[in-house]
Amino acid sequence: HLCNMSASSIDVSQAVGSPLLPCTYQVTEKDVILYALGVGEGWKPTDPNNLQYVYENHPNFCALPTMAILFPSAIAGQVVKGEVAGLTFPPMMLVHGEHYLEIRGKVPTNASLKSTGKISNIYDKGSGALVLIDTITVDESTGNEICFNQFSFFIRGAGGFSGKKAG
Repeated sequence: HLCNMSASSIDVSQAVGSPLLPCTYQVTEKDVILYALGVGEGWKPTDPNNLQYVYENHPNFCALPTMAILFPSAIAGQVVKGEVAGLTFPPMMLVHGEHYLEIRGKVPTNASLKSTGKISNIYDKGSGALVLIDTITVDESTGNEICFNQFSFFIRGAGGFSGKKAG
């Protein structure tokens, strides 16, 4: 084996519900354009539907809604880096599972955003632990909600802690 499985420990009562450190994300037009190009928009420059995501002077310039998965990434990073009380595991044992995104407001092209989050649940899957992280992102200047993200991380080898099985 490549790692010591006994290095994993989970204290559900300590981890679940505990708030994670908030993070800020500064969205700029450049970020919006680079994200859109990175996921394949703009491949047909004569199509006005493509240009609205990659040309800041387009009359309908806007961000792709899926860009909102980036905003709370520093919160998810706290789990990956082992900065969550009650969760101890070798980082190489973590696999990003499902990701749920709910758009609650227009994704801005130029704004300062703040994300808050918490570990919403941890499930004992026997061979590992399924950790759910819920985050909400708001526009700092208006307070309007932009999105809700739920990350699921599967930590291989961290099961058997007698936690909830469903999930």
